[in-house]
Amino acid sequence: DSHLALPVITHDREHLYNNELYPFRHLIKRGIAGIMAAHLSVPSLDSTNTPASLSPLILSQLLKDQMGFEGLLITDALNMKGAKSQESKAGDLEVRAILAGNDILLMSEDVHKAIKAIKKAIKKENLSIELIEESCKKILKAKYWVGLNDYSPINTESLYDDLNSVEAKLLKEQLIEASLTVVKNDNSLLPLHRLDTLNIAALTIGKCKDLSFYNQISKYTKVKEFNLEREFGSVEAEKFLA
Repeated sequence: DSHLALPVITHDREHLYNNELYPFRHLIKRGIAGIMAAHLSVPSLDSTNTPASLSPLILSQLLKDQMGFEGLLITDALNMKGAKSQESKAGDLEVRAILAGNDILLMSEDVHKAIKAIKKAIKKENLSIELIEESCKKILKAKYWVGLNDYSPINTESLYDDLNSVEAKLLKEQLIEASLTVVKNDNSLLPLHRLDTLNIAALTIGKCKDLSFYNQISKYTKVKEFNLEREFGSVEAEKFLA
């Protein structure tokens, strides 16, 4: 969890190119407007243990130069521990994020110190003002693209109904259905047949107040619910299985 530490992705370049980077290549070719960089260490792309969100090798060289991305680059939240895995003074993180190629910095812990550090870096010529201007132009273009240059407030009186129309709900269902993938289906278990003779159970581990999954599958057929404590030993497991 990059909120708590810096995760490491150990795949080699070939694997990344054929799997993790595939959807990025696909979307970049179709003009995706923005990408958020995660706080992940990817040694095959940057061996310095630098988070991807702060890595010029990943953001500028790979994403921009090699993959041709021209949209807005946004950091993940800079107050997460995954971003702060390498010790630095207040504001240094934000300077590094800009130098890496980011246009928008998300959730700086101290905006005042960040701005001060950025100004200092520009004055010392450690950071180019052209980088700042380039990002500003891209952000202004994005605002223009969504119509903020001719802003007019919308009527919010029936906003919930407008956003949750029948058409929107249908599209949501279609997207969910299209995204479901069966990874494996041993012995052709799916789809389930002969519900009248099957015994089906749902297992939750740890205290679970939200029973949405159980409630939904219970609409399909009769299901028996079981719950195990988050911490349980082999004795408890054997009793449960019995």
